[in-house]
Amino acid sequence: DEQGRVVEVMLMHEDISERVESDETLRLSEERFRSLVTASAQMVWTSDKDGVIIEDSPSWRLFTGQTYEEWKGSGWLDAVHPDDRARAASVWNAAVAARTIYQTDYRVRRADGEYRWTSVRAVPLQHQDGSIREWIGTNTDVTDQRRTGEALRENERRLRFMFDSMQQKIFTATPEGSVDYFNPAYNLFTGLTPEQLSSREGWLQFMHPDEVENSVNSWRHSIAHGEPFQLEQRFRRAEGQYRWHLSGAVPMHDEAGRLVAWIGSTTDIHEVKIVESELARRLQTERRHSAVLAKVASASNQLHTAASIDDIAREVVGIVRDILEVHHAVISLNADDSGTKAINSVSRSDKYAGAAQPPMRGALSVPLKAHDGRTIGSLTASDKHEGEFTEEDEAILTQLASI
Repeated sequence: DEQGRVVEVMLMHEDISERVESDETLRLSEERFRSLVTASAQMVWTSDKDGVIIEDSPSWRLFTGQTYEEWKGSGWLDAVHPDDRARAASVWNAAVAARTIYQTDYRVRRADGEYRWTSVRAVPLQHQDGSIREWIGTNTDVTDQRRTGEALRENERRLRFMFDSMQQKIFTATPEGSVDYFNPAYNLFTGLTPEQLSSREGWLQFMHPDEVENSVNSWRHSIAHGEPFQLEQRFRRAEGQYRWHLSGAVPMHDEAGRLVAWIGSTTDIHEVKIVESELARRLQTERRHSAVLAKVASASNQLHTAASIDDIAREVVGIVRDILEVHHAVISLNADDSGTKAINSVSRSDKYAGAAQPPMRGALSVPLKAHDGRTIGSLTASDKHEGEFTEEDEAILTQLASI
């Protein structure tokens, strides 16, 4: 009242639940963030809007051994490798000025004195009006990854050097089957430049046209199924000669089993193919000789059972056509002592069935000999089914005539 005595009390209650809950949520969020920073293998740090380090970073201090006093402001640069220091500061200042993401790599001195490569990334946090409130960044130790990458690159360089030094023709292809490397042995063999070999046509430029379709289909099958590729192909040498090659390729997988490349080679097997072809020809000839000898033996038995000269003649011309594979065979016997001959028997194929007689393609004739050595006529074969008469044909015809 007027004398200052309390006459009543007025109480007011304001609901602040949302504010308390919001403060609690923020506190929990900050605790989680601090716990994440502590548990993380990364160095996590913050700076003010101008890029100046103000707050402490336990992860940075733990890694570098710097104290907070040594680290704050721009003291973090003292832990950066001298060769990287100017670049690290320049990129950071440029990002802060442009208000863009900061991303770079530089070496940081660890507490034990070893410099370790770190991948650095920082982003600006903004107020609602778009102004920069602070920056938050991380340094991640990537030394081991870089060493692994360098080891892989070194291995690749050594492998490429080995491929380039080999006389064997080596190629590599992408997982999709596009050839992306031919070693110099291909340039030497084909006469094509590396640019020509790496063009879209690739190996089709020097492959024999007759093998293109089969080669492409076989390659596509291997790519589609991840199966090794192997095929004999003819490749054109620089001077134009085609030579046989054995081509092969195998899929290369990474540790996870993913197909990462194809490694292949082509080996010149031209001389081997020639030898194989000659052996096959000889084998075929020997088989034919065996078949001919069997037929000659059978013919001898047939002729010894014939009842007359005319029967013998008919048998002989049929046998000659069968064994020598000719369209036309004739036996002519001497009509008298003057040597005049009379045709005793003729055997013709359907080729000669028409009224108009086709032209004759070559003939082979040998004398018929009696047991006492006298010439009593001739045996003639003509118009072979394929090719020309050979010395072998003449020997067989002579043997038949002597029977």
